[in-house]
Amino acid sequence: MGSDSFISGSGPAPDPRPLGDPAEAPNAQVQLGARIRRLRKERGLSQRVLAGDDLSPSYVSLLESGQRNPTDDVLRILADRLQTTPAELTGNSELATPASVETQLELRWARIALYNGDATDALAPLRRLLDNEELGPVERSEAQLLLATAHELNGQLFEAVDLLEQVGPRLTEDAERWTAAQTQLCRCYKEIGDLDRAIDVGEAVNRRLGDQELTDSAAVLATTLGGAYYERGDLARAAHVLSRVLQQTERLGSHRARGGALWNSSLVAAAENRLNEALMLAERALAILGESDNTRNLARLKVAYAWLQLETGGDDVEATRRLLLHAQIDLQVEGSAVDLAACLTELARCDLLIGDFEAARRTATSAIDLLRHAPTIEGARAHAILGQGLILSGDVGHGAAAMRAAAFQLQDMAARREAARVWRDLAELAAHAGETTLATEAMEAAAAALGIVPRSVRALLRRHDASNEEQEADSSRH
Repeated sequence: MGSDSFISGSGPAPDPRPLGDPAEAPNAQVQLGARIRRLRKERGLSQRVLAGDDLSPSYVSLLESGQRNPTDDVLRILADRLQTTPAELTGNSELATPASVETQLELRWARIALYNGDATDALAPLRRLLDNEELGPVERSEAQLLLATAHELNGQLFEAVDLLEQVGPRLTEDAERWTAAQTQLCRCYKEIGDLDRAIDVGEAVNRRLGDQELTDSAAVLATTLGGAYYERGDLARAAHVLSRVLQQTERLGSHRARGGALWNSSLVAAAENRLNEALMLAERALAILGESDNTRNLARLKVAYAWLQLETGGDDVEATRRLLLHAQIDLQVEGSAVDLAACLTELARCDLLIGDFEAARRTATSAIDLLRHAPTIEGARAHAILGQGLILSGDVGHGAAAMRAAAFQLQDMAARREAARVWRDLAELAAHAGETTLATEAMEAAAAALGIVPRSVRALLRRHDASNEEQEADSSRH
């Protein structure tokens, strides 16, 4: 899409004629441009995102400065992406019916509730809208997307997935909104542990987008996809996806996309034991997201950075704990249940490291309670930390049961590397507690989780034992 064209592709051409009285046109155009600019900023959209595939960023800029007058088709496209109506966008409120005004009010109330972190308060108005059989298709899709977000924030991930699967096919003509919705779907599948489906969704979007210029939402999708590959243990594929998106986001300039890609690249580096590089990438991600105004993403990254500090044996546990407590304050307002549970799980790990096993048990249990609506990878991690605390406090039986349950759940979700880590941790804790049989079983389970089954060695040992028994038998006969 050329930057010098007003509208790309086969979309509607701009109408150079002013509306109404020519003497009033400049003022009306300026007011319309101001409304477009205000709503775009309220929605957190760039001019490129608002333009999508139908318009060009330069044309949106001309509209916002009052130098162009949109056609009815362009007005409908803009109103849809700005989550409003053409009547409200132009200021012709007399054209809006009472029903449409009430619908927009309900949608705005729900959006405000979500922006304020009150996901539960958004449920009632959205359900009222969706119960209305006369609700238009655009408003219905918008209400379903908002309701999916509310469910995700509340930790009701299966409900969110159902809604996103329903609304996705209706958004295919709007590439930017469809990509954003599929990114949310990919993330939800990843969080409930259906990693294969998360990857299928992400790769389907990549195939559709092809080699076209990367947008902010496409970059975030690629970052989420890379994270799903990482969780599944496919580090080579994760590194490939993330290195590609990192190269393109440097040109794109999106704080969110670059920060996310850097963070997931840091995870891959840590998994490959390149710890200094992992810390460097994580610090770059923190610096980039620190320049943005996205409180939730910055808080999530603080939690992830704290995890990395604990993984790499950072000595200043209290400093890590303070970082997590600051993130917890923001996530209690703007984060999802999964975000907050991840923060609590890392706080429980801090409790373990300072020797407060009872506090670790309480904090890990709080994380588990947040995710009671659905099995999740984060819930399994919280169970594993709970098990560690129980074993260290002397309750080996219940602690081992909690860690076994976590490992089996992770294996069921195809998070094989994470499952192997839990089994290995159990083996080390059991050995420390003098439970050698349990330690051996856990170590074998860790190898099996990664697909390492010593069949040939076992067969060799069986033959060796059988041969020894035969020799002993022969010796006893003679």
